[in-house]
Amino acid sequence: MKKLLIPILLFCLVSCVETSTQEVEHPISYPALIEELAEMAKVDQEVQMNFLQRLNDVPEEILAQKRDSVFQANGERCKEIFRSVGFPGIDSVGEEGAQNFWLLVQHSDYDPSFQKKVLEAMKKQVDRKNASSEDYAYLYDRVRVNAGEKQWYGTQLMHAENMWAIPKPLGDSLSVNERRKAIGLESIEAYLNGYMEMHFEMNAAYYESIGAKEAFAYELEE
Repeated sequence: MKKLLIPILLFCLVSCVETSTQEVEHPISYPALIEELAEMAKVDQEVQMNFLQRLNDVPEEILAQKRDSVFQANGERCKEIFRSVGFPGIDSVGEEGAQNFWLLVQHSDYDPSFQKKVLEAMKKQVDRKNASSEDYAYLYDRVRVNAGEKQWYGTQLMHAENMWAIPKPLGDSLSVNERRKAIGLESIEAYLNGYMEMHFEMNAAYYESIGAKEAFAYELEE
């Protein structure tokens, strides 16, 4: 039977240094940093997809080592950037650049204390509308999960034994959609359905082997 692949969120869905979280007051002024972040994010996604898709019959442990090596190298570079400019918001590196920095930090799970420092600095930029509130929600949940705490927005997922996607432990689950809506996220049901659709497409052979002809889906409220 084909081995089941369980994606790590790509929004992924994002480490301990002495640093300043002072806000950057300049207009977009780091073109070289924009390009560097774009290239780092590109490599991040390439190693992530290689690991998830298990291409070219490369052993899983080798793919995991490559992915983790890239994630850590990117994380160390992000620490240098963070020491220099704090969280690089939209006015510093543009919307895509700010999201690329967030993505790299999101994948820096090897250093949760760094992720927490970035989260605190990012909140200031979100309050200034200089960073994505949706991205902030993902990093907020990531930091809490990495600390062994319950997440708040339901962005971090796992699979139940029957392969339905479910949130990792979630605080006040009855109000999660209210919190998600307030920060600009779609409903938890729609989010889970999108994830399961992606998982179905990436693991078509496995689902065929268990007789599933389409992705699982939660019922959406009208």
